[in-house]
Amino acid sequence: MRQTLLILCSLALASAANAGSPYSAKTGISAAADSAAVGGTNPAAMTRFDAGNMRVEALISAPLAVAAAGDHDAGTTHDESHQFHANTIGLFIGVTDEGREEAATLGIEYERRINDSFGVGVLAEYASGDLDFWVFAVPFGYHNGPWKLYAAPGVEDGDAGSEFLVRVGAEYAFEIGEFEIAPQFNLDFVDGEEVWVAGLLIAKGF
Repeated sequence: MRQTLLILCSLALASAANAGSPYSAKTGISAAADSAAVGGTNPAAMTRFDAGNMRVEALISAPLAVAAAGDHDAGTTHDESHQFHANTIGLFIGVTDEGREEAATLGIEYERRINDSFGVGVLAEYASGDLDFWVFAVPFGYHNGPWKLYAAPGVEDGDAGSEFLVRVGAEYAFEIGEFEIAPQFNLDFVDGEEVWVAGLLIAKGF
């Protein structure tokens, strides 16, 4: 695509330069005579020589200018596509399913990005209904575009006591203005049991 654009720009500028010149195209003999006359005092020859130089400069500079503009645009797009917020805080609203029992779940999450791909954070969730307990965990996340995959060691704390858990999960973020809306699916492994947690994360970066 860039090569086609360079050729078209070069042809257009060459045509414009020829059309703007008061002299028609020269044969090889006439061009040689004009070049020889440059060393003399013929004003017309000097004018034709300068016009020829301007056309050559236009043909050389046009592709270079287009190439430079293309490289600048590509660099800008590359930089913008890799921008991310160093900090993100969000509100989680979902449901916890532990087999036959379910509970509405409300939580808060914070993440600190280490770089474009990795981040670490903390979360706290409260499940209320048939179930009644808190979850505290430290997610280690991997980001790939709008996708985020994570694993989080943590603790489930309820009336029966505290149990160690490991959470694995995934989310896909949609940007809406200054906010991210991310459907989230998690699986907690707690004391030999599996607990599913699904919901929506509403987050804001800063």
